[in-house]
Amino acid sequence: MDKGHVRIAITGATGFLGGHLVRAFADAGATVRGVVRTVPSSTSPAVADWASADLLDRDALTRAFEGMDVVVSNAAVYTIRAQSWEAFTVPNIQGTENVLRAAHAAGVRRVVHVSSTAVYRRSVGRTNHEGSEQLTMADKGKARPYAVSKALSEQLAWRVAGELGLQLTCLRPCAIYGSGDRQFLPTMARYMRSPILPLPTARMPLVHGADVALAAVAAWRRPASIGRSYNLAGEPTAFTELGRAWKRASGKGPVVIPVPLPVSVIYDTSAAQRDLGFAPRSLFEGLAEAFAGGFSDHAW
Repeated sequence: MDKGHVRIAITGATGFLGGHLVRAFADAGATVRGVVRTVPSSTSPAVADWASADLLDRDALTRAFEGMDVVVSNAAVYTIRAQSWEAFTVPNIQGTENVLRAAHAAGVRRVVHVSSTAVYRRSVGRTNHEGSEQLTMADKGKARPYAVSKALSEQLAWRVAGELGLQLTCLRPCAIYGSGDRQFLPTMARYMRSPILPLPTARMPLVHGADVALAAVAAWRRPASIGRSYNLAGEPTAFTELGRAWKRASGKGPVVIPVPLPVSVIYDTSAAQRDLGFAPRSLFEGLAEAFAGGFSDHAW
């Protein structure tokens, strides 16, 4: 299917994942509009134009989406630091509803929404499929506010899409890393400065931002993805393996001491492989990309 010259608005285009999305859609031949709260002073050749809109300003979002064919709902609040319930739920839930209703008001029918594997009620010791049980409002105060906010925002997105007749696809990436990462890799870097580092053998998946972006492009290109959600995750990797891959990719790092902890977090990605051609890169390849992209210059 020829999707050249399609006009795509990407919210949160200046963020970590937003940068990967912009590059992937531009490389795929789309004309990209970056929709951000504050328009950057420096421009990107991958962005045709910029529009200023806060997630809580539905009228501004509607103006930003006018003339677009597709909206990628990517902007959200995420931090590994402790935050209040409202800090996550207001932008992530109300913001998602505003994006979808603004898309409809602007005449856009196709929306790709970036959700998260954090939506699942339980992760450790089980394989989570797209239909696995999700968090609800009853989990407020029991689960992380971010996780509950992403579950509620995706559930709201499906309700609003059904009400408005939008063609929605939801992508659920696990922990994302790669060039431009301001959360996971800087945190790891602080630990990796130790000469000797005990790390658990517990296994968890990671996914590179560029691989999430390629999945978003595939979702846009492939009508079979409409009405579906997809897990996006790499193979579960032991923290000890992460430490060794880091040392190999960066050329420096601690002596890793394994601490036995036989638990795993697993997400079934067979649907994404089938429908989106999802094929995540290896952890070493991903870390090498992050270091080549300048991560070591500002955080390591």
